[in-house]
Amino acid sequence: MNKTGRVSVLNGDATLADRVTTGSPALGPDVIYQRLVERSSDIPYVTDINGTVTFIGHQVEVYGYIAEKLVGRNLVELVYPEDLGKVMNDFQQAVECGVESVTTFRVNTPTMGVRYFEDNGSILRDQDGRVLGTSGFLRDITQRRQTEEALKQARDGLEKRVKERTAKLAAANEQLKQEIAQRHRVEQALRESEERFRSIFAESPIGIILYRPDGTFLSMNKACMAIFGIADVARARAINLFNGPLVPENAREMLQQGKTLRWDGLFDFDLVKQSGLYQPAKAGPLYIEVSITPLGLEGKGSLTGYLVQVQDITERKQAEEALRQSEQLYRLLAENITDVIYCTDMNGRPTYMSPSVTRLLGYSVEEAMSRTMEEGLTPASRDTAMKDLATEMALDYKEGQSGARVRRRELEFYRKDGSTVWAEVTVSFQRDAEGRPIAILGVMRDITERKRDEEELREAMLKLSRSNAELERFTYIASHHLQEPLRQVTSYVQLLAQRLEGKIDSDASDFMAYAVEGAHRMHRLINDFLAYSRLGLHSKAFKPVDCEAVLYEVLGILRGAIEETSAAITHGALPTIMADGEQLTQLFMQLLSNAIKFRGDEPPEVHIWAEESESECVFSVRDNGIGIAPEFFDKIFLVFHRLHSPTKYSGTGIGLAICKKVIDYHGGRIWVESEPGKGSTFHFAIPKRGEVQS
Repeated sequence: MNKTGRVSVLNGDATLADRVTTGSPALGPDVIYQRLVERSSDIPYVTDINGTVTFIGHQVEVYGYIAEKLVGRNLVELVYPEDLGKVMNDFQQAVECGVESVTTFRVNTPTMGVRYFEDNGSILRDQDGRVLGTSGFLRDITQRRQTEEALKQARDGLEKRVKERTAKLAAANEQLKQEIAQRHRVEQALRESEERFRSIFAESPIGIILYRPDGTFLSMNKACMAIFGIADVARARAINLFNGPLVPENAREMLQQGKTLRWDGLFDFDLVKQSGLYQPAKAGPLYIEVSITPLGLEGKGSLTGYLVQVQDITERKQAEEALRQSEQLYRLLAENITDVIYCTDMNGRPTYMSPSVTRLLGYSVEEAMSRTMEEGLTPASRDTAMKDLATEMALDYKEGQSGARVRRRELEFYRKDGSTVWAEVTVSFQRDAEGRPIAILGVMRDITERKRDEEELREAMLKLSRSNAELERFTYIASHHLQEPLRQVTSYVQLLAQRLEGKIDSDASDFMAYAVEGAHRMHRLINDFLAYSRLGLHSKAFKPVDCEAVLYEVLGILRGAIEETSAAITHGALPTIMADGEQLTQLFMQLLSNAIKFRGDEPPEVHIWAEESESECVFSVRDNGIGIAPEFFDKIFLVFHRLHSPTKYSGTGIGLAICKKVIDYHGGRIWVESEPGKGSTFHFAIPKRGEVQS
């Protein structure tokens, strides 16, 4: 646009004035171009890069606009909203491809109503190719669009009009060619539409039948033939719509009035055979859904036929029946089960309560439905339930819907007679389509007897624990007090043997030696028994224990026995665990001393290793000793149980019992794998987070 406000750049890089040649020196290119623009019936316009109008021709005033008031407005404001997407898409393609843009759209004009315009526009660019805006002409093609629409409706009379107006159309030959081309396009579109209809008709999974206005058969697709068991469509031609099995009695008048009929029901092939309509390839009943629609009556037209749509809904009906029976069964179960099934809103107000509530709480269903769940709880259980609900709601809000997560709580309820009953309550949220909790579903089970049994068991276990503790203390004290008399017996027998040396015969000397040896064995037995009893007296908090350090300590204590027997002791890496260090020392001491003691002809070979899992550490002690028969695997861990005589292998029979008690104290397990003559492997497992076992 030049300084005078006139368009100076239009349709690309060259102006229309550049293409105008004139012999009059009085009229410049701008004047010539301006006169051409003013006399054109099309509306010239120029916009900036944002679509804001910077110039528009006075021709726009024909449609009730004021040209000066349109300047400064965005051109797209005039475009019909439904056409805006197409216009913007065409403009984008013109910018990207660098070509002229031709698009059509509607404008709701102030004085002439809705008009169709064709926009022949170009992109305005500077010398560097940057987009400055657009320019073009808006051509009113409303008449042409109306003509095109009229052509569609007047296809059958087109040939007659061509003959009548041959002379008149001689001058408009070019326009006639365009109309003929448009007609061919319309016919092609119609053929394609008909082809699509035939394809849809033939391949539709829904059964379709077409009837003429008088009800005579016209056509049927494959799906319909399959539904009704018709092998040859010719057999269906004799069936009239109004006399056939698809139309209920007295329905003809409703159809002829243009009303659509819909119904579903049972179609019995046996009755069809008996009536002689046709011989179906199927037998028995079939559930179908039928829709019959009169055609051609829209806009008060004449009836052109009937469209019948048929669907086999047998599976759906069977599923509905199965669902009905299932719901009936579940309701029967809910009404007869001993557990109470209930549903409440999010405020705890019941919306359903099974009849078993009377058995549990003594209330009728109506009485229970009138009370909130909160009102029926004892104060302690009410606080627990409310806190749990608040916690679950907060967690649900924080983490989003948690699916079918089930919560279980043991709550105490008031019965109608004032007594209380304990129930295990299982609850879950019912959710809406967005996953938000909208109700609480629950089951209450009477656990009063179980709670009573648990309380009795707890009291019995407490009494047993006290009794065991007292028994252990008594055993420890009794064993401790036996030490002094036993030492006196040993000392006096030895003193007597010294004073009578040479004065008694050899048998008497042997008897005294036997007495001293027996006293020594009794002393060792009492010491082992004291060690066994002491394990349960003083509970200690578990601490980290380096098992390799414990092993080295035990090897130092057993150094004499190791050197004496030429034993070879090896080990793998041993972990640090939470345990009682003193008891682990006793455990390794007993197992290693047994491995050295119960050796065969070869020097002892002992290997210790450990394996870890997520929950426990399993230690193993393997030797090459005399082995153990399988029938003794359990007995060897009992107190005072020996497999060999004291004269062959020394000991008291308490060592492995001590091992078993240490492992029990740590909440673990101990077992042996062995075979006579092939050595033994003792395994013991200790939990990684063990607690003192009472």
